[in-house]
Formats: sequence, C-alpha cells, structure tokens
Amino acid sequence: LVLLGVVYLATGPVSAIPLAALAGVLMVTSFRMISASTVRKILCSTRSDALTFVLTAAVTVCFDLIDAVEIGIVVAAFFALRSVARRSSVVREDLPGPAEPGDDEIALLRLDGAMFFGVADRISTAIVDADHPHTSVVIIRMSQLGMLDATGANTLAQICSELESRGITVIIKGVREEHSALLENVGVFESLRHERHLVDTLDEAVEHA
Repeated sequence: LVLLGVVYLATGPVSAIPLAALAGVLMVTSFRMISASTVRKILCSTRSDALTFVLTAAVTVCFDLIDAVEIGIVVAAFFALRSVARRSSVVREDLPGPAEPGDDEIALLRLDGAMFFGVADRISTAIVDADHPHTSVVIIRMSQLGMLDATGANTLAQICSELESRGITVIIKGVREEHSALLENVGVFESLRHERHLVDTLDEAVEHA
C-alpha cells in the first residue's frame, strides 16, 4: 500500500531522487534479505544443496529471478529423486524358521524405500541368481515400502503378470493401506493367481508358499 501510494501520489518528488541513491537503497535491501549464517549452512551442508544454491543465485544475478526459481526447482527435484532412488532397494532374504525341502524354490524379496520403474531390473535379478537357479514362488514384502506412485505400481503389475505367465506364483505380503487402492486400480491384485496370494503376515505367506 505504501509503494502504491508513492507511485500514484508522490511521483514528482520521487522522480527527483538520484538513481545512485535508489541503487544504494536496493543494495542494502538485497543484503538484508540474505542471511549470511544461512548461506554458510547451505554451502557446508551437502554438495547437492550447495550446487543448487550457487546455480540459483548465479542465474538470479545474471539473468532473471523467475528463471532462477524455475531452474532451482528443477535441479532440487533432480537431486531429491536421486536421493530417494538411492535409498530404494530390493533385498532377497532368507526364509524364517528351520530349513525345509523346497526352500530353494521360494524367493523372499523385501522392497524398501520407493517403488520406481528402475526397480524392476533389481527384482528380476534378485529372483534368479547363481545361488537360486530355480524359483517357483516369489514372496514380495511391501510393508517397508514408503513411497509408491502410479509408475511404480504399474511396473509391479507388469512384473507380477510376467512371473505368473512363466509359471511362477507371486504372493504379496503386507500391503500398506495407503497403497491398496493404487495397486488395485493398476491391476496388481488381478494379476495374482488366487486371492489367498495377498496376505498380511510373513508366516502366512511362507506357509502358503
């Protein structure tokens, strides 16, 4: 409101202010907008944060603020996705309890972190390896899966359908409530051979396998 009043009511007096004085006011305002301690913390935090900050600041000074914000968001999103992808993993676990005949044909996989399309190769590699050449049942543990988007759910549906088409039974254990609707919508549950192949506990999954 003050600036609006200055523009419409005090144009004459303001036009007489030297540009050098206005430039000084803008410089002081700019420096006051920047917290030196915050800048030091960002630069000393991680390489990705420091690079994002430096790149955004450079584009702001050399080009335009709007472009800098857009570029900063894209770069920050890239590093965030890379971090989430690194924390995602597919781990093959040993079956609980004493060993029984046929255990070598059961693959117990735990999905951690987030489900991306890139995890499909990890699942395929974990199912069949040198130590487990023959697999007839795959148990997928999803209780530790934190993030699941439409792409990841669709990838999981394709994996289940492919395994079932090869004669490998898929059992899904521990679907979280927030993921249930998405998995149903993309057809993951339909790809299972039987409704009993969707279980809540690991003991139930291993017993059925």
